[in-house]
Amino acid sequence: MPPPATDGKVDAKDIAPNWKKLKEEEANAPPKEKKTIPFNPNKKRKFNDGAHEPAIKKTRKVEIPVTGADKETGELTPIIAIDCEYVGVGDEGKDDNLARVSIVNEEGKIVYDKFVRPKMKVVDYRTAVSGIRPANLLNASRFEDVQKEVHKIMEGRIVVGHALHNDMRVLCLSHPRKLTRDTYKCKTIRQMINPPVAHPSLKLLASKILGIDIQQGEHDSIIDARVALRIYLNLKKKWEEEIKSDRMGNCLPLMGGNQSTPSSTSSSSQSAPTSYTNPLALPHNLSYSHSFTLNSHFSRAHIHISNESEQMSLEQSNRVRSLLAQIPAMGYRKEMGETECAICMGELDAGERVRYLPCMHLFHVECVDDWLIRSFNCPSCLEPVDSTMLSSFTAHNTLKLSEIASSSASN
Repeated sequence: MPPPATDGKVDAKDIAPNWKKLKEEEANAPPKEKKTIPFNPNKKRKFNDGAHEPAIKKTRKVEIPVTGADKETGELTPIIAIDCEYVGVGDEGKDDNLARVSIVNEEGKIVYDKFVRPKMKVVDYRTAVSGIRPANLLNASRFEDVQKEVHKIMEGRIVVGHALHNDMRVLCLSHPRKLTRDTYKCKTIRQMINPPVAHPSLKLLASKILGIDIQQGEHDSIIDARVALRIYLNLKKKWEEEIKSDRMGNCLPLMGGNQSTPSSTSSSSQSAPTSYTNPLALPHNLSYSHSFTLNSHFSRAHIHISNESEQMSLEQSNRVRSLLAQIPAMGYRKEMGETECAICMGELDAGERVRYLPCMHLFHVECVDDWLIRSFNCPSCLEPVDSTMLSSFTAHNTLKLSEIASSSASN
């Protein structure tokens, strides 16, 4: 046992040899560098009791721009907004053809913006309103390409816009009503306008709801899409609650037929057979209608043929009329499954005349007849109606399909 220390000190001769050796090595060793950890601002500090964590987490508020000068692009989001610009075609330029499509995401960033080559000769560019000039359409995209791209973008997403039925008409597309948010038809928005306006313009809504002035001169489809989006997001909670409570968020049908207020909404993509091989085997004992009925609101007395770039012709129109005469037309009944016409987004009322396409999608007779005069695709699934008719109705038609087929080949 070592002797007791004096004044708290230990004699050097009493230190163990190993300890003495270690002290000598430490004295002769080079100084060690201190370990430093770089600062990481993204790394969260951990606390055991959570006392230092903020009580409320702040959410990032996105301020959607309402200027066309902001050309920032972004990725697709579950909510998008769309707007189209048209040019005048046909007699006196009174008919519409698509000239530009703009789509923005939920943050107002551009995800799609293209000029479109009109299918008919342009009679009036409507530059003062549309902002479209001849130079914009020189290298514009084909209508068919744009149609497919826009259809793919919209699929499964909530689409916001103003008077979307007009945009869908020139695009020859449709969109499920439950995924459509139209500021032109919304009941919540109409109740906010004082004095009430039956058909409020986007300019009026921007002024009354957002307090901004737009469309002072030429329209810009990017600005219009962003404004419609801002209106929707500002009223989103109330709008969506209204849809859930009384299922009238997209309000009133605006096209021909019964204009009564709808009481229920359902997707136009309810379960239905995907093929149609025997029209006589359809439920409800459907019968053929050989009459071609066309509402005066949708009638086209003449199809204007102007130049070689015009793809719709009188021969094609006559061929569609012949094919339409073979498609069953009947009075609507609830047991048919569909509850709305995907073209006009209006409710299907009992007794209204409706027509099935071979793909088994159901529409108002007036809507689908007018649609097929301008497009040979089903507005819901884009399946080519022309060729489908020729293959599906071969055994049951009363016309000479061989003549129709030869007409189709020549076109």
